[in-house]
Amino acid sequence: MAHNEIWSKKVFNAEAIAKSEIAFSNAIKLRERSPEGYFRLQLALTGSGTCKLEWLVSADGYNYLVPTGYDNVICSDFTKSSGSHSIEYADQVLIRDVAGMTEINGQTATVASTTATTFTTDIDSSGYTTYTSGGSGRVLGKEVFADVVITAISKADPAVVTIDKGRDIFRMTVPPMPYFKIKATETGGSSAIAISAWLVIV
Repeated sequence: MAHNEIWSKKVFNAEAIAKSEIAFSNAIKLRERSPEGYFRLQLALTGSGTCKLEWLVSADGYNYLVPTGYDNVICSDFTKSSGSHSIEYADQVLIRDVAGMTEINGQTATVASTTATTFTTDIDSSGYTTYTSGGSGRVLGKEVFADVVITAISKADPAVVTIDKGRDIFRMTVPPMPYFKIKATETGGSSAIAISAWLVIV
């Protein structure tokens, strides 16, 4: 991989997990991209619960074990309110996967201002259909991409996007095994959570 090239892989795609249930990512093979085993995990949660993440390693891609000599719990009881959306003035944000206000999908918005949970765009959405649900925003041109989960968009000029700021980036070290999986467990709350997660190597 070329120096400063960004590689990313989505390992959980809004995976729903009920209380005390477990979800596993697909097998991940990263040694050819990061022989030293360093990478970043970007995590986003929606819902009212909390989540614990661990990893399992395998020599053959079939039999997975908890690694020894490593802190396999990479985050515990991560709540969706603990993160930061990392969007700043003048950022370029690509908007995707919005339901209802589908006209806004694929547009790149310039950020005019932000609050803790919103950003104001240069998009006139007053003539668009009404937002109903879903969507994500990807900040373009940053070293580590920062998707945010969209929870509302105003039908106005300019459009104001409301986001779930619950995401954090963790630096991880993979044990010296060719394969591993990430295990997600819902550890609290009264309803299901949904987890999205990306691996990033720069």
